[in-house]
Amino acid sequence: MEWLRTLRGLFAFVGCIPRHTCRWSRGRVASRVPLCAMSLLLQRLQDKEGDREQVYCELESVLREEDSRLPCGVLNRLLAEVSQDLMAAQGVAIDVKMAASNILVALARSHFSFVMAELQSQLKAVGKSREFVLITLSRLFSIYALQCIPFVWLTLAGLCSVVGQTKSGQTLRFACAVVKQWSEGIRVHLCSGKQCPWPATEKERILEKLYQLFCSVERNWQGCKEEKDKKAVLEAVVAMMAVLLEKELHREHIWEQLLWLTHQYQEVQDTSGVTKSLIVFLEALKGVQPGIPRDKFLAITSAVFYQLSDDTKQHSEADSAELTHCILLQAQICPEEMVLFLQSQLSDEREARCVAALGLLGVLARSDEHKMTEKLPQVVEAVQRLCGDPRTQVRKALLHFIKDLLSVDARSCSAWDVVGHIFSEFSHATRRMAAGDLSAQEAREEGALQELCMNILGSLDVSVRGMTKLLWPRLMLYVVPAQYTGMLIPVSRCIQALAERKDLAARETEELDSHFLNSLFQGPLLTPQTLLVRLLVAAGSPFAGSELRAAALLLMQNLHSKIHGAVGAMWAAEIPLLLHCLQATDESFTDSVEWEHRLLKFLKASLETMEDEAWTKHLCCELSCWLGRSDRSSGEKVGFPWLYPAGAGAVAGALPTYVAHAVFPARGHAAATSQVLPSLPLPEQSFLYKALGTALGACKDVLHIQEELLQHLEEANAEGLSEVQETISLLSHAAESNFHPVLDTLTMFASRLCKGQNARISRRKKMELDSTRAPATCSALILAHGSLALRASKEQILTHVEMDMVGNILLLYSCSCQDLQNKLALVQSIANVSSAFQAAGDSCCFNTSLKDTLLEILMDMLKEYYLGTPVSPVPLKVVLALEQLSKLKPSLESKDTLHLLNLCWKNIVTNPSAEMMLKMRKSQRAAQYLQLLQTSVKALSRFLAVLIETDSTGGFFQNIIYVLQYSMTTDNVWERKRAMQVCFQLLAICEEHQRTDIWKYFGSLVGVLAPLTCDPMPTSRQLAASCLSSLLRIRAKVTNRVTESGDIESLCEGLNSCSTASQLQTSSKIAWVSGPKKR
Repeated sequence: MEWLRTLRGLFAFVGCIPRHTCRWSRGRVASRVPLCAMSLLLQRLQDKEGDREQVYCELESVLREEDSRLPCGVLNRLLAEVSQDLMAAQGVAIDVKMAASNILVALARSHFSFVMAELQSQLKAVGKSREFVLITLSRLFSIYALQCIPFVWLTLAGLCSVVGQTKSGQTLRFACAVVKQWSEGIRVHLCSGKQCPWPATEKERILEKLYQLFCSVERNWQGCKEEKDKKAVLEAVVAMMAVLLEKELHREHIWEQLLWLTHQYQEVQDTSGVTKSLIVFLEALKGVQPGIPRDKFLAITSAVFYQLSDDTKQHSEADSAELTHCILLQAQICPEEMVLFLQSQLSDEREARCVAALGLLGVLARSDEHKMTEKLPQVVEAVQRLCGDPRTQVRKALLHFIKDLLSVDARSCSAWDVVGHIFSEFSHATRRMAAGDLSAQEAREEGALQELCMNILGSLDVSVRGMTKLLWPRLMLYVVPAQYTGMLIPVSRCIQALAERKDLAARETEELDSHFLNSLFQGPLLTPQTLLVRLLVAAGSPFAGSELRAAALLLMQNLHSKIHGAVGAMWAAEIPLLLHCLQATDESFTDSVEWEHRLLKFLKASLETMEDEAWTKHLCCELSCWLGRSDRSSGEKVGFPWLYPAGAGAVAGALPTYVAHAVFPARGHAAATSQVLPSLPLPEQSFLYKALGTALGACKDVLHIQEELLQHLEEANAEGLSEVQETISLLSHAAESNFHPVLDTLTMFASRLCKGQNARISRRKKMELDSTRAPATCSALILAHGSLALRASKEQILTHVEMDMVGNILLLYSCSCQDLQNKLALVQSIANVSSAFQAAGDSCCFNTSLKDTLLEILMDMLKEYYLGTPVSPVPLKVVLALEQLSKLKPSLESKDTLHLLNLCWKNIVTNPSAEMMLKMRKSQRAAQYLQLLQTSVKALSRFLAVLIETDSTGGFFQNIIYVLQYSMTTDNVWERKRAMQVCFQLLAICEEHQRTDIWKYFGSLVGVLAPLTCDPMPTSRQLAASCLSSLLRIRAKVTNRVTESGDIESLCEGLNSCSTASQLQTSSKIAWVSGPKKR
């Protein structure tokens, strides 16, 4: 060692620096290093003075200041000191060794050859610590990779020595890191082609030495036990294997080592290192010819695949990505073997392996490799066999595969209706969730599958090859069936994209695949009316969010040519306005009534634009079919068959059978009907009734209108409140434009219904009449007449209200059992008819005889409910009807108004009694009863105000004051309270309308009200004070005096005091304020 240093110093002294050293320093300008500082620091090292780490740091700083060469003597002395510390087995701290390593790295800037020669000699030293020698070698290669190339062979030889002398520990791991680093450097230079710095003989020599090192590592280190050692050896071995692939002679040995490499998955705990090493090897293997033997390839594939599909291990996202990348590299090397292997795993009973195989096939499809593209049809055919697999994870993986496939090339799906599978999975998930027998976890999984289906369809790129042919018009299949409602949003996006590309008109049904045509077009095509109804239902559903409604509207706009050719311009103008309305509202869009009104107005304008009677009639039939009233193809009827002669009311048209053939080919028409026409939620069904009424309103064929209406009237279940309301809305909307046909239909139906009940009929039909169905139908018809009156124009109401409408109402009421439902219907209709007639104009006079008849019926109801009947809504409804009826001219006679006052007062104020009120307050429906009473009192007040307004004699007001005084002085606290409520409402009305005739009764009212400020009930005390305050304001207006009602209002709080004395004091003050004042 000393001899070598002496020789180097001699060469440097005489200027004969070795050739390779001169080459590295060629062109460098020499300059003097501050030798004084260097010598002093070096002397301190030799004398072991001070902190050696600190001295090394100062030396490093001096060396880095200038790029200069040291005198040979100084260099040798420095190398000797550094080497001594670097290789010391004991007695030298790690920080000192690292500082010594830093000196060599800094010295390599100007004396690289000397530093490398020193390190090479230290590698071969026996019995020395070589950890920091290896660290220094690694650092030098990181900084001076190109300058290290000439020393490759010597370094490999030194490493062979290290391998033979080291069994485990840090030295082994440092050595492995150097082997890996230098092997990667060798590979880079070997792959650099013409720029490779080695001649052929030198390359051969290096590969042989590397092979020797490889064999030495295999022999000495592959059996190590520690986890860290295994990982280090694995990385070093793979790095050398990647280089040795360059020489065909060594490949057999390399192939054998692959079994050891894959076996590391079972040996090490952190398997990610094994995967990374495999990736390095496979990257190097891609360009090797001939390729890897098939058995060795399958060994790697199986090991990686089983690692990826092992559901007992929790792989991180990064680990799964690396395993997938490993499979992808293998597919690039041997695509056919890889595809066959993955296809074989699809039939594995273990779910995890099947799922992993599907995921990898999707990755391979998405890789867009030419060889893989050729095999996609083969892959699709194999994957298609999993369509019926019930396992959730397999279903999910299959959808992901479809997504990957459609992102690359839709033409590969020609043998498989992947779009249909997406919708089928969505429907299957919907049915499972609707069944309600899933666990929370299963429900989340099915919901995730639904979201995945929507995501796949919504993210399709229509510009992908073959996508247009795959989607259009296939997507039209899935617009109508109700189970695909949630998919309308992505369907709308796809069709919007196709429309923007102008592909909707370019693709006709004849261009579809033959297998699809055979399954799709065995029945009628999708009708324009079916399509419009489906989209209207989706747009009008209150359960749908703004996004779904917008999707339905956009579908209408983009498919306008498929619905009707005349609406293009009109929809182009109107639909954006509807979309703007949706965007301007919250997701909840609480004003559903306003939105429904806009849609119906849009439908009406569309039908007027079309001016196509046949199209409109077909739409009516389609809407009826959607309502699911009957099977029109069979002619089966429900309801009252005795109302119609044979064949009456039959309407042409049937459920489109294309859905049964295309979507449910194995289930037939009946199953399809139940899927396409489900039991609609009540709000959606209500909208369909209104849409049908709007369509019938646009129809000009009177016979068709009457047939449709009669059919619905016959089949309606009048026992259900919601269905009654829907039937009424149907009639009302139809009457907006076709009032006379609707009224004639109602008259015809009412006549037949009453005639059928009075005629001689069979026992079976008699039993049907005795059921609750016929009375309920009468009740519905009565309500329908009243609703129709509200829709009638002035001319129509004046012409038809008396004989046709009121006449039909009375006929139906007389023919039915007069139960609560019919009474409420009659009262409501009287109110509606009266309100409609009054709106026609003040100059119109109602038929006096007819008015008396209605008045008599209403008074009879009040008499009936006064005779001990519990709290009922009938008196309230009667008072509301009387309020409207009493406004009609001619005005009621005095005897009638007095009779009405007594009856209404007894029903609403006098009753219920105190005992009944006590029972009501203990009832479970107490809140409902009290609310009904409160509403009745307010209605009575308004009715009395109307009677006062229409009274020409002025005596009616006196009668009201009389009954008020009577009830406000009774012992029944509840009656007193209700009387004061009526009094307060009447005073407020008089004050609002500036009626001063009440001034006559000021004193008597004050005399009654003032003591009531001490009533036991707090609410009654407050009411009494409020009434006094109103009276004072009226007196102030009459006498032109300053009102003192504010004083009473300020005293009202004292009435709520718990102290009787305080209440009396407050009551006295109120009495003093209300009393007469001296002028």
